[in-house]
Amino acid sequence: RYLGIFGDEAAAMMASMCSAAGAEATLTGIERCRAAGMDELYLVPTSPDPDHLSELIDLIT
Repeated sequence: RYLGIFGDEAAAMMASMCSAAGAEATLTGIERCRAAGMDELYLVPTSPDPDHLSELIDLIT
């Protein structure tokens, strides 16, 4: 739903490319980026639920 702002077809395409779902996958993705030398990372929400932001903050702090 969140990605629906881009239209149904684009939203479906982008959603299919999301590879990190859940806390463990998110932490693994962040660690892989760190190991590759990245010092900046943008996390893009795929849900309009503000509680997910709170969960992410708790996860990475």
